[in-house]
Amino acid sequence: YAINTIYEDGILIPSSAFLAVGTTGYYGAQRTVTQGTHVYSGNFPFGVFVYGWTNVNSYGYPGGCSLSPVATVNNVTLSPPSATGILNTTIVCLTAHVENTNNEPVSDIRVDFNFTGLTTFTSSAFTNAQGDAEYCYTQTGTIPGTHFVTAEVSNISSNQSTIVWSNIPCTDPTDGGTIGTDQSGCPGLTPFALLGITPPSGESGTIEYKWQQSVTAGSGPYTDIPASDAPDYNPGSLQVTTWFRRLARVTCSIDWSGAVSTDPVLITILPIPSGIPIKHQ
Repeated sequence: YAINTIYEDGILIPSSAFLAVGTTGYYGAQRTVTQGTHVYSGNFPFGVFVYGWTNVNSYGYPGGCSLSPVATVNNVTLSPPSATGILNTTIVCLTAHVENTNNEPVSDIRVDFNFTGLTTFTSSAFTNAQGDAEYCYTQTGTIPGTHFVTAEVSNISSNQSTIVWSNIPCTDPTDGGTIGTDQSGCPGLTPFALLGITPPSGESGTIEYKWQQSVTAGSGPYTDIPASDAPDYNPGSLQVTTWFRRLARVTCSIDWSGAVSTDPVLITILPIPSGIPIKHQ
């Protein structure tokens, strides 16, 4: 697991530098270093041995290892048995509990978490004093699916946990809510703002709005009003009778075809009476 994850002084050691050590299943890489301090780091346990050369010729010295007691682990339990998550959003945490033959917790043991299904990968964590090793992650991407996870210590595997990942629910509202009340006045009337009285409902996701108007009838046809994406709308001065309505959808929808509308609000522009004399005093 450690190949292609180990850094030498902050620079990744390429996988091509590692060679198999016989049939042991282990791999090693020889690196030449200069005099001074060097830092090796990685997410998986690995060992480092230092060899002298020429005038400092000597045998190998351990430069850091990750070791665990042998033959102490008897049982590994993984929890929770199942979980769900929203892609790119939810943090799902798994806990492996490790016990010995006396049903006592075992600390400082490396636990490998093996993932298959939606994607395949392995990560690891070490048990604490209570024998618990926790691994948390968020699945990225746009493809939903299921992870099947087991925890493993020295070929002792746990029960399987199932993690179901899905996209953010995306359902347009089923009720558009209500807006304002009908109004009337003379040409040039500036109506009161059309306020959202009740919000849309029935949706799964984040609501967004668009206002439309018609000068023909309450049934339309309607045209979009530019830059009208708020719950409320100020129509401005009107010269003709106009119907207004508000559309609502969720932001994850691909278009407005599934949007729901409020009932239209009618702003009536009254005709100026003819034949009425006007006198000046």
